[in-house]
Amino acid sequence: MAPFSFIKTSILIFAYLFLWYQINDHHQV
Repeated sequence: MAPFSFIKTSILIFAYLFLWYQINDHHQV
């Protein structure tokens, strides 16, 4: 059984990084 907290944090970080990348890409263009 994998720790749910770790999975939740991983998803949150991934979503945050994805959003930041999208905003950065938009700003560059």
